[in-house]
Amino acid sequence: ALPIYPPQRNFKVVKTQQVYVPLTYDSSADEVKAWLEAKGFSKPTVNQLGILTAAQIFSLNKDELRKVCGEEGSRVYSQIMMQKSTLESSQGEAELREIMKRRQEKYM
Repeated sequence: ALPIYPPQRNFKVVKTQQVYVPLTYDSSADEVKAWLEAKGFSKPTVNQLGILTAAQIFSLNKDELRKVCGEEGSRVYSQIMMQKSTLESSQGEAELREIMKRRQEKYM
């Protein structure tokens, strides 16, 4: 009997590098460019978006990103949304810690 091989698939799984490049609302265009490169985006995408500050890039919607980046626009949008979510949750945690600290001081 002949061995059965799974069908050949012609797609590439892009794994982002596990390099942590921080991106905050105050990040400069150079920091945005470094973040895009660390996420493994193509050179054209990095060059197109790497001239924007983080505040500008966070304000773009999916359609705008698709117009600028083509196919990669959806992935850029997804990464930006995850980054925004991370920033908002860490900001919330910091506020909560501050509130708890004040309450502890109040009762001491």
